[in-house]
Amino acid sequence: MENVPSDVTNDFKWPIAFVVPVVEVPPSGKHIKFAVDNAQSKALAEYLEIPAVSKFTAELHVKPTSAGDIWVNGTAHIALTYECGVSLEPYDDSINMNIKAQFVDSVRRKDIISKWDLEDDVLTERIIPEEITDNAVNLGALLCELVAVELNPFPRKPDAQFQDIITPDEDDKPASPFAVLKGRV
Repeated sequence: MENVPSDVTNDFKWPIAFVVPVVEVPPSGKHIKFAVDNAQSKALAEYLEIPAVSKFTAELHVKPTSAGDIWVNGTAHIALTYECGVSLEPYDDSINMNIKAQFVDSVRRKDIISKWDLEDDVLTERIIPEEITDNAVNLGALLCELVAVELNPFPRKPDAQFQDIITPDEDDKPASPFAVLKGRV
């Protein structure tokens, strides 16, 4: 399995940068197997604000089109640790994703987006194109974005339960701070 090259520099935004120059993608496409190392897993967990990422792999097919676009199709698997929102205990989970993305140059991207009716309900079904930057596609950044969107916003350990809330009896209620004014008004 091909690991992310260690000599690729990360920019400030993405914990994983896996850049594929457009010129390295043949007309028939390129199959890429992707796996992050321990340092990248730690950086990704920090970026996602979760306790840990134990495994992150992807199999992608990158293919150019006659219009100069790059299409990316494939699957990704991430094994991670959430913090339960009920018990605050860590627990392991996983995410499996089907990936379909389009990379285009900046001018074409603006043209595509400008033609959309932002009020249109169909917009959620469209693929918002990513930008080809410096004549390359950053698959690491794409995968980070997609994982962030797939995270459970309210993680809950399967057996976690709220504790019963005990409501005090009337006799147990503390005296009102205004009780001393009672009868004076």
